[in-house]
Amino acid sequence: MEFFHQRRSLNQGDAVVVRCSHKSKVKLIDDPNFRAFESGRRYQYLGDETARLETRLVVPNGGNWNIVIDLSFPNVPVTHSVQVFQAAASYIL
Repeated sequence: MEFFHQRRSLNQGDAVVVRCSHKSKVKLIDDPNFRAFESGRRYQYLGDETARLETRLVVPNGGNWNIVIDLSFPNVPVTHSVQVFQAAASYIL
C-alpha cells in the first residue's frame, strides 16, 4: 500500500484539515499504532474508511500524531494540503 505520511506534534482539540485532489482516505494515527500500520498488523486510528476530497479530524489528546493519506490509486498523482488549526486556549480570569 502506498501512502503519504506526515508526523506532527499536536495538542488536544487541534483540528487537522486535509484536502486532496482525488478522493482519499485520511487517518490520524498515534505512534504505537502507526508502527503496527507499517508492519501490517491491526491498528487503531481516527478517521473513517470513506474516501473524501476534504477530511477534518479533531485531535483527541496531545502528543505526536501521524497524518496518513492512503494513496489507493498509485498511478494517479494526488496533490494534497495539510492544515492544522490550533485549539482555542481557555483562560480563567
